[in-house]
Amino acid sequence: MDLAGIDPASLNEAVRAVVTDVMLNPASLSTWLGGLAIAEQTVGLNTLRRMQGENPEPAVAVPADDKRFADPAWKSNPFLFGALEEYFVRSRAALQLVDQARLPEATRHKARFAMRLMLDALAPSNVPWMNPAVVKEAMNTGGASLVRGLQTFLDDVKNNGGQPRQVDTSGFTLGKNLAATPGRVIFRNDLIELIAYEPQTKKVHAVPLLCSPPWINKYYIMDLAPNRSFVEFAVRAGHQTFMISYRNPDETMAGYTMDDYLRKGVLTALDVVERTTGSKKTNLMGLCLGGTLVVIALAYLAAKGQAARV
Repeated sequence: MDLAGIDPASLNEAVRAVVTDVMLNPASLSTWLGGLAIAEQTVGLNTLRRMQGENPEPAVAVPADDKRFADPAWKSNPFLFGALEEYFVRSRAALQLVDQARLPEATRHKARFAMRLMLDALAPSNVPWMNPAVVKEAMNTGGASLVRGLQTFLDDVKNNGGQPRQVDTSGFTLGKNLAATPGRVIFRNDLIELIAYEPQTKKVHAVPLLCSPPWINKYYIMDLAPNRSFVEFAVRAGHQTFMISYRNPDETMAGYTMDDYLRKGVLTALDVVERTTGSKKTNLMGLCLGGTLVVIALAYLAAKGQAARV
């Protein structure tokens, strides 16, 4: 799906707009409910016919290439096929409701995206006791797979903010094989820490380098690992290198704006680099959102007559 123009904060508003439009159009709602009721009845009858050995036409097309339902039991077991058919009937109906709503196209786009997220979450494959692959693995392991799953869930809750861990992080240690370029914090305020990296050449360039990483990631996206690090490359090339590390935001920072990130972030770091090195000029490098902030900082400095600082 094309995510261009999708604003996560406005998804709820888009769904509410659909509900509001539906309530204001009872005739369309009645037709929609009638179609859904007929499809639901067909699903029930199809399940009964499959229990008797028949092979009726599904009430709605069931995608053959959907990997969530790749296990043959989804098609061979009448009850599972019924649950699968029911899921796709309701999914089709939900998306039809969005498509029929009298909304601007941008709002409809957001509502469809939000609806698909909810429908994906409600898929029967996400219900352990209905997913044949989960049930088979549990039987084959004597329940050990369920215990491992529970342990993983509890670990995610405790150590990963309740989010499912995407990769095994046990092999990464900060300062050893991640963010391993030697350096130290020389400044901190309520928003940032400024890291100065140790020179690795006998001589360094007169103009220092200040790196502005995105604050939606850790700063060490620019210092990933030995031999895979921009920071390592820069210091080995003789650059006096500095890095902004942004604080993880919490509720105390709810009122922070881009202006705070500009003034307390890049501009403050620039002041510290100048005081530390004695240089009146600094090279600025930005990555992702950090690059956007660098461009804003350049415009600000130019407007203040300080463009020569970078």
